[in-house]
Amino acid sequence: MTERIRITGGTRLNRRIISPPKNTIRPASDMIRQAVFNMIGDLIQGAVFYDVFAGTGIVGMEALSRGAERAYFIELDRKHVLLIRKNLTLAKFGPEAAVRQGDAFVWARHFAPEAGRVIVFLGPPYPLCMKENKPKAMQMVSDVASRLDDDDYLILQYPREIDPSELPLNEHWVRHRHYGKTRIGIWTKNGALGDPLWTVADDEEEDAAGASEEFNDDDRDDE
Repeated sequence: MTERIRITGGTRLNRRIISPPKNTIRPASDMIRQAVFNMIGDLIQGAVFYDVFAGTGIVGMEALSRGAERAYFIELDRKHVLLIRKNLTLAKFGPEAAVRQGDAFVWARHFAPEAGRVIVFLGPPYPLCMKENKPKAMQMVSDVASRLDDDDYLILQYPREIDPSELPLNEHWVRHRHYGKTRIGIWTKNGALGDPLWTVADDEEEDAAGASEEFNDDDRDDE
């Protein structure tokens, strides 16, 4: 049975799209998407947005709904590519959205950003970030970040088991937040200049109790 997930803000607020059965894909939850777009705020207006490991396409559609000029959806699995296209139709998006079927790691090595402000969202499945896969995942982050310009941003969704200090180009990460089993990091080339765009006080801690409850289903290990 398919489930429906909703866009949480912008022109398509509460528009529902299709999510495949559980244990086949884990879309970013409402909480995560709201957190991401609250953090970047008006930077999304007019931006070119890349939703990498797109899955259902919900993050890229959220970006378009909130003001991105264009969105590219990078996804390897053909079934998920077809799902993204179906969801784009359901949400009534048109030529501002483009779906690319391909390996995200290969895409990252050849990434050539468009002109204008670029925002890249990397949401790799957590097994691709852990243990023997971690060097490959970190190289992908480095490949994408190295091609971004001064006004561009990289958003990384990654498992809480990875400490922010382990991420490449560490001095340019301007924000890390955690929500249950998930961390969100934001990187920009100018992150080392002046005060960070977003600072976290020493005593700032997310409401992990509520977040953990929400993520019990989304982040559980596949059986």
